[in-house]
Amino acid sequence: MNVKLGMPEVLVLFSLFMYSQNFWFSIIAFTAGVLGRFCTYILETGAKAKLAEQKKQDVDSVAEFVKDIFTHEKNV
Repeated sequence: MNVKLGMPEVLVLFSLFMYSQNFWFSIIAFTAGVLGRFCTYILETGAKAKLAEQKKQDVDSVAEFVKDIFTHEKNV
């Protein structure tokens, strides 16, 4: 489990403490914190997917290279 304490989490905690003082300010801070973490999650997921796709392409290109080497030796 990866525990993070970044700005989105601080905003959510801040909204909890500000709730009794100013309702709308706490709602804005909570919303900003949730949206910030959601955007971070989307970016991290996209980066992981892109890395997985790149690894798949690398493996496919190596497999194609090895296949071409053995195919070329048979034709010579």
